[in-house]
Amino acid sequence: MSKSTGDRLSAGILFLLLAVTFLRIYPTYREFTQTSDEPFHIAAGMEWLDRGVYRYEHQHPPLARILVALGPYLKGLHSFGKEQAIDEGNAILFSDGRYWENLTRARSGTFLFLVLAAIVVFQWGCRWFGRVAGIVAVFLFLQCPPILGHAGLATTDMACTAAVVFLLYRFFRFIESPEMKQSIWLAVSLALAVLAKFSAMLFALPCLVVSSVYFYLTEPEKIRPILRLRSVGKKLLALFMIAFFLVWAGYRFSLEPPLSGEGTYHLTVKQKLAAYPVLGEIAYFLLLHVPVPGHEIFSGLHTLSLHQKLGHPAFFMGEYRSDGWYRYFTILLVLRTPLGFLLLFLIGGILIWLNRKTFPYTAIYTVLFPIVILIVCLPSRINIGLRHIFPLYPFMALACGYGASLLWQKRKVWGRAVVLFCLLATMGESIFSHPDYLAYFNPLAGKHPENIVCDSDLDWGQDLQRLSKRVSALGIQRLGIGYFGTFPLEKSGLTNYYILSPDKPTSGYVAVSAFYLHNAFGSPQDYAWLRARTPRERIGKSIYLYEIP
Repeated sequence: MSKSTGDRLSAGILFLLLAVTFLRIYPTYREFTQTSDEPFHIAAGMEWLDRGVYRYEHQHPPLARILVALGPYLKGLHSFGKEQAIDEGNAILFSDGRYWENLTRARSGTFLFLVLAAIVVFQWGCRWFGRVAGIVAVFLFLQCPPILGHAGLATTDMACTAAVVFLLYRFFRFIESPEMKQSIWLAVSLALAVLAKFSAMLFALPCLVVSSVYFYLTEPEKIRPILRLRSVGKKLLALFMIAFFLVWAGYRFSLEPPLSGEGTYHLTVKQKLAAYPVLGEIAYFLLLHVPVPGHEIFSGLHTLSLHQKLGHPAFFMGEYRSDGWYRYFTILLVLRTPLGFLLLFLIGGILIWLNRKTFPYTAIYTVLFPIVILIVCLPSRINIGLRHIFPLYPFMALACGYGASLLWQKRKVWGRAVVLFCLLATMGESIFSHPDYLAYFNPLAGKHPENIVCDSDLDWGQDLQRLSKRVSALGIQRLGIGYFGTFPLEKSGLTNYYILSPDKPTSGYVAVSAFYLHNAFGSPQDYAWLRARTPRERIGKSIYLYEIP
């Protein structure tokens, strides 16, 4: 087979895999009610598109939000200017009486980031490991249920995933060929990472440092010419100028004083400058009155750091805390990744490490980068979902793809049997999890994963439509409900309901979100009167329906 024929065939397989993936995700657009964060992101994106400002919240950059708002915007929907972003997002989704169409348009914007991530995984694998490895890697990446679940939501996590793998891929291309064309691509990928999600840089920078040090120690003859002062100086200057321009464009070339943002930001800056009375007053005056490009970045990073400092209330394995758990992401990664995927990653990682001196230089990074990303997240006090470490999945998939291709090439019966078993097991778990990719857990989690974790890994408010249909089918006349989500209950189709009290028992039919049952923001005693009871049935994966005498 000629090279051009092989390239066309590989590209055709990639297109087919993406098409099948879209057909799997598309039904979830209209199956699941909006998750808690989606109206917020849609509102912020619509504000950017329709009003030319970005003020609802700066903790997340605008790019992902722009794309999820673009579909509704192109349809003719607009911003309502409501004070609260959740109210604004709901107003947009319910405008013109076509909620499900508007939500579908918003969610489809996230699919573009899944496509970008898949293309980069495919290119990485084909370029350095061979076509078989590239195809297997992208196949496994697109079979991972948590990825499929969040790729079908109008949120920011797939944008972060795509941005990290794209930036690191362009970095290695620049190392291979440090010409101006590659510098421009690297600048574009850097800007994309900054605009996608601030945590993208939190993951990418340690990976860049680790890869640079490892590369310098193992391939010094290749990297030393790049470090020549005059050559690297020009390229880095061009790189940062292009990246800065693109990031500033992402914030609509905003030009305001850094302290034109949130009140907490003012207070923090004033406290830090208090030790220097005169200089502090001058600095505070300048920060308050001198315009700078992209001031939203400063307030966004401040908000993110404050969020990390204060932590986030969460439930994990029977505990309620706000300061996080060091084991949180590691355990979730093991419990929410298909077992075949995990086994193949383990085999591929061992093979790559044992033969690191003879394998392509980027192979070792597919093992190192997931470890680096996981280590970076261990101290996190914001433990509200595996989605926050999604950028490690592309690299895990690449290690799996390379390991699978190596085992297959050995032509040993046992090796090929292992590869086929892992691929079929992963695909089987993925298919049987449809359409509940968002709430997927592998068999290691047991029958009650809600006892391990809730929030965006299980209950994000997505099953309200299913509850409404089931209540109608059962002919329930009155329902007590404790719903975790941002969907307006008055528009849910539940005709005769009342809000359930967390501490006062009641009788009749009662529906409670798993989040409230196991992860109450208030007292752990909330809904304790229900926990001892056996529900009549579970609606989807996240709502429990009780019939209490």
